[in-house]
Amino acid sequence: MKKVVYLGFVLEFFALMLFYGYAYPIVPFWGDDFQYMNTYPTLTLSLASDGWMPSRLLPQYIQTSIAHLAAYVIMPLTNLDFLDSIASASALVLSSAFVGFHILLYLCAFILTTHKIKSLLLSSIFMLGCVTLAKSQMMPLLLPADLMAEGMGYLLTMVCFYTLPYLINLGLVVGIFILVLQGKDSLSTQITIRGGAILIIVYLAIFSMESASIILASYAGCILTYRTLLSYKYHKKLLMVFKTYTLFDLCLVLIVILWAVALWKMMHSGRAMYCADFAIIRGITYFHTTLNNIRSGFILLFGITCILSLLGIYLIKDSRHRLLLITLNLWIICLVIFYILTTSKCGAKWYLMSGLLMAMLVYMVISLSIVATKYKISYIFVSLLFFIACFQTLQPYQERPRKAYNDFKTYSQSWIEQAQQAQQNGQTHVDIYVPDHFGHHRWNNWFAPHFPKTLQTYGILQTNLIVTFKPLSSQSSLSKE
Repeated sequence: MKKVVYLGFVLEFFALMLFYGYAYPIVPFWGDDFQYMNTYPTLTLSLASDGWMPSRLLPQYIQTSIAHLAAYVIMPLTNLDFLDSIASASALVLSSAFVGFHILLYLCAFILTTHKIKSLLLSSIFMLGCVTLAKSQMMPLLLPADLMAEGMGYLLTMVCFYTLPYLINLGLVVGIFILVLQGKDSLSTQITIRGGAILIIVYLAIFSMESASIILASYAGCILTYRTLLSYKYHKKLLMVFKTYTLFDLCLVLIVILWAVALWKMMHSGRAMYCADFAIIRGITYFHTTLNNIRSGFILLFGITCILSLLGIYLIKDSRHRLLLITLNLWIICLVIFYILTTSKCGAKWYLMSGLLMAMLVYMVISLSIVATKYKISYIFVSLLFFIACFQTLQPYQERPRKAYNDFKTYSQSWIEQAQQAQQNGQTHVDIYVPDHFGHHRWNNWFAPHFPKTLQTYGILQTNLIVTFKPLSSQSSLSKE
């Protein structure tokens, strides 16, 4: 059985590499793509109004790491050009991240069920949902580009700012769940090297986009609140409750405090000023729109999972499993409220809402693992039900990312070649003309300096070059004159 499980994960990794490497490849195109490949935000926590944005910490380090992997490992080994190396590095990182998280979810299900195949079937609900949850006019959660906004030209920044931070925060949630499940939350163990590494990951995970860090912070808050209330019910004094806090509880407190600091910084940053006025109706409307973009079979199965989970809270006698079911349900409620409030202020994108949908899939996997174990429900039946729900229609996704990749790569490659040619000719400045509907010619104040600087950092250009992006219509006007 162990070999079957290992083989399943290996095949999944290669399937994802094919998905990200060929069918849905990623190319740097948008202004943010080139800028954040060469930006290193400070790791030091700062409360001053100095422009330090905690929501950009983890995403920018992910993006620069992918660029380093592409430029210094993949390019020398494969002789691919810079853009294809970025696509390959992105495919490798995303495939590894999804398979790694699936393995963690499998281990969590195995602790609950003690059966390898059953655990593999239940944990595969997450991957099936990431592939088939959305309707055909949308993009899968594996690569949730918003086709009605930035489209397929925004993929690199999107996966670094949203998809990968979502997986990291969800991974930490599952890690907390496993600690509570195994009873290790009550141990006042010393922080080891491994524990210190986990704290660093937690620090980075919290300082990512608020829609990602809320996944970890809300679950930590739910666990901490429930444990505190139980302790208060027993001791009747808050001081005694605080004295009973273990190292685990203090880590939960730290997570919540760091997230509050990050949220405060974000609300007082220039980025928040670009958002519209708060309107709760807009947030509810966006949430309803998101539900309409999900296959109805998934919504039905999620509702069944919620009912079984709530029944489990009343029927399951094991206090630890009841605690976990209660906190899981509170967690999902908190996330729904947060995402509605966020979209009420800042609007919604499909890649923003994908974090909530991925959390709902994790909720389903863990809840069904607990409920199916206690109620003796057939795991094969549960997994088959989900499979049918996901594949209720055989309509393929309408978007053709491979074509979009080739189109956007043509433009990006052309810009790089024009910059290289200008440098070879001894020029210190070059004008690059782009179609009018591209936004690049409107970003000269912040994007144009970063484009040649990024190419210089990774050895594509040898010296500094001043680049100005201009609309193609202005070139036509000059030629007529």
